[in-house]
Amino acid sequence: MAIPNLSTARRKSHRLGFARAIVCSPRSWFALGFSVLLLSWMKMSPYSSLQTTTTGKRPKQAVPQPPQQLRQRDGKTNHAPKPKQRSRRQRHGLDPADEQSFDHDDLKRYFGCNKLFKTPRPVITDDEWRNFRDLYNEFVDAEYSSSQYPNGPETYKVGKSWSGSPVHGNTTPDKGRGLAASRDIRKGDLIFTGTNNTLVFETGPAWRKFLLHLFYAPPPDDVYTEGFACDMVAWSWNQRVPKDGPIAIVVDVDSSSLLNKPSKGETHNIQCGKDGEEGCGMDYYAVRDIWEGEEILCHYSDFANPMWHTFGL
Repeated sequence: MAIPNLSTARRKSHRLGFARAIVCSPRSWFALGFSVLLLSWMKMSPYSSLQTTTTGKRPKQAVPQPPQQLRQRDGKTNHAPKPKQRSRRQRHGLDPADEQSFDHDDLKRYFGCNKLFKTPRPVITDDEWRNFRDLYNEFVDAEYSSSQYPNGPETYKVGKSWSGSPVHGNTTPDKGRGLAASRDIRKGDLIFTGTNNTLVFETGPAWRKFLLHLFYAPPPDDVYTEGFACDMVAWSWNQRVPKDGPIAIVVDVDSSSLLNKPSKGETHNIQCGKDGEEGCGMDYYAVRDIWEGEEILCHYSDFANPMWHTFGL
């Protein structure tokens, strides 16, 4: 006859005793009843996250739809831009009611340029350059369509379209945005010239109104959302147009505005005008051979002659 395993029998006895204790205990019945009531209340409560449908399945939740997409840039989705609202409150200590009397420094303060330029600026796409040119055309149509200016607009474009420039916008290790050679360039080659992307302003008020028009215009996308008015201030300079003409305010609305001056230890590789020419027009030439990818550098003193005070700026 087989001898029963005492360890196994003992475990069975313990389990049976534990089960009897649970079934016979009043506390166990009370806990069971309370759990049933709690689950029933949670099922009926509108605040319950366990709410189910009559089929016993969790109801489907609405899936949020993405906002309207405009285009892709650098792998980022750009959405519908929002226009900037005019404010009656002061900005950086300047009253918006006095906008039309702001000078050069006031405009930079009003636009918040000093703070903006402490962070890296985005590389500008062809679509964004085109947007700025469209805003200029929009400004001219709106500002100079009335009889208030019998002599015509106080601003104009220099020349015709030209697509032969051997340079393109780029980023540099130490200067941020800049220009680089798109191919090898020989000494004496034309780098860029005045085109229909070169804007000339004959008066300070015309330039100021254009900047304010830019400042309040909606951004072209959600990457380049701020600072196009600040950029336009930084890119503008004073120069005689034509070479023997009156001083004007000039700005290029294309990648040539990204031209940098040499840093310490660097030398320029292009200049305004040719050697031996008197004065500087709108033509820039290579002063030595330039390799593809090399940064394009020019002394600003070649062409810029700061005389903002003559424009009331």
